[in-house]
Amino acid sequence: MKKIIIISVATLCMIGLIFLSPKAIQKNIDLNDLTEIKDNIKGYDIEFKSERGFGNDRWDVYSFSLEEPLEYSHWEKIDKSYYSIRSYFYDNSSDDKWDMIIQNIYKLEKDTNTRYSYVDLDGTKKLYLYNPEKNKGYCVIITI
Repeated sequence: MKKIIIISVATLCMIGLIFLSPKAIQKNIDLNDLTEIKDNIKGYDIEFKSERGFGNDRWDVYSFSLEEPLEYSHWEKIDKSYYSIRSYFYDNSSDDKWDMIIQNIYKLEKDTNTRYSYVDLDGTKKLYLYNPEKNKGYCVIITI
């Protein structure tokens, strides 16, 4: 009888791991996309995930909030350089979801407290935008 209970519990645990593992793996992959701020993330959502193209091409957008406001040592005020960089990340997609995301990003850009950070890593480019007063930010990732 004890053997049956132990085997049943072990089987249920394995089934649970099988169902939970893909979610845990995906969450870890998502957090790896936000490596520059992952130790401080309170919450995040994948706002837009492009269909994967040839190779590892992608264009993804995350929104996030932080546990504590960021130190601005590596973050810049929005200026002409920002708009030059931004033009590389945003296209004229006719996707309704993308239009809504871009409108939210534009609203955040207009706030004088919003800062940005640009990261270029071996073919992957990231543009972070964050406002500490609203505790709201976005990360647009492009890999070509």
